[in-house]
Amino acid sequence: MKNYFEAVGLSPQEIAELKGQIEGLGKYPHRYFVTMTWVEHPKWAYQMTGVEFEEKRESQIRGYFMTLSQMTKSHLKVFSAISRPHINKHFHVILCSEKPIPASTGMRFWKEGQGKGKDFKKYNPRWAEDNGIEDLTRGAVKYIFGKHHQHRKLKWGDVWCPAKKSSCKNGNCKHREENYKIKTSA
Repeated sequence: MKNYFEAVGLSPQEIAELKGQIEGLGKYPHRYFVTMTWVEHPKWAYQMTGVEFEEKRESQIRGYFMTLSQMTKSHLKVFSAISRPHINKHFHVILCSEKPIPASTGMRFWKEGQGKGKDFKKYNPRWAEDNGIEDLTRGAVKYIFGKHHQHRKLKWGDVWCPAKKSSCKNGNCKHREENYKIKTSA
């Protein structure tokens, strides 16, 4: 059974490595820092155990990434984390896309939350430098994945594929790992 309630954060070295990895994604030149929220009191939250509640939240996030990928016809590489249960009601993602995504489009496909607290803006890897902050590891990556922020890293596939090209539909998506075969409806 998963421990959804364990606080997990990356070390400063891991944060620096992840930031470098995100900045080195040449296939995905469009990068965004995204925050999405849930409604204050979801109706289903009171009828589920803590683990069921977390599985439901993760399912909604996966659905958002898949819908966003399909509707924008863009492969997405995501680095995301979810707030710990009952502390905050949001998730963050650094979303890397092969095609540009307008903020209005990115926000429109998140159906679970409220307008307040939702944010979809360009990712700035130089945020610390631009704001005169000496700690160059600060910024979106540290905010999302640092131990101080009570978020849990979400682990899913390496890329969200819109399955629009025939190669992608056949399981030969060039953006996926070699051993990945997408399930298609026949």
